[in-house]
Amino acid sequence: MLYREQYQWNLSAIQAEAGWDITKGDEHIIIAVIDTGVDLDHPDLRRRITNGYNVLLNNNFPDDDNGHGTHVAGIIASETNNHEGVAGITWYNKIMPIKAMGARVLSPLL
Repeated sequence: MLYREQYQWNLSAIQAEAGWDITKGDEHIIIAVIDTGVDLDHPDLRRRITNGYNVLLNNNFPDDDNGHGTHVAGIIASETNNHEGVAGITWYNKIMPIKAMGARVLSPLL
């Protein structure tokens, strides 16, 4: 929805529409996002997320407590044409969230 309102100027800057004429991605290819995790309930991502891993707690719950990993995953794979949120670069690929950083790791003051 926001793509049509020119909110996502970055997609036109990288000529995403020309790329989408070639491919919109592949649901069989999984992209690992190694970051602060991913918001597992995010409306634009929840159907794109595969099983992931939390390196910090040694478990399978890589939920984002910072927001950075969710932002990165959204740029890559937010559901497109769902009338919600933003458009991702890939329309079909899945995201495997790997939580390798906690909420405070990205702050330069810590």
